[in-house]
Amino acid sequence: MARIATPTRRAPVRRAPRRDPATAEVSRASAWTRYARLAFLIPAVLYVLFAFVVPIVYNLILSFEQTSPATISSLFAPFAGLSNYKATLVQPVTQSAIARTFIFTAGSLIFQFIIGFSLALLFNLRFPFRRVARSLIIIPWLLRALDVHSPEAHAAENRTTPPADAPATKVLGHE
Repeated sequence: MARIATPTRRAPVRRAPRRDPATAEVSRASAWTRYARLAFLIPAVLYVLFAFVVPIVYNLILSFEQTSPATISSLFAPFAGLSNYKATLVQPVTQSAIARTFIFTAGSLIFQFIIGFSLALLFNLRFPFRRVARSLIIIPWLLRALDVHSPEAHAAENRTTPPADAPATKVLGHE
């Protein structure tokens, strides 16, 4: 059986694209845009790092050390391991607070789920003024999320603290 000779094809030659001055300006502008984004992002990342991450890590390190007023200024203290946690968790006050916290959290979540699911089922039904009712439910959440109220009300809200005889304070055992 004879082979039929086929002419060989050359691969097309790739040429470097021509530099268009307008394209070069666009690429420079996009590079500046990238640098500007980084310039705005870096201070925010540094703020989060120093305001939140460093204190959390430092407190975690302190929790494994035997600290005292004398050792806290030197930044180094003897290693304690888990003995600080053991000493804290065996105290009845701590056990009571943890138990109350879990009970309160579980109860709150159960009631929130029941109320939310009931409202979702209710507003899924067809009834007159359904859209108005949905809006009346959502508007207070929206206004609270936007924190829309007067500066005087905001100042008064920040100034108030729960009294010692408040029911939540008694239930959680923070008397």
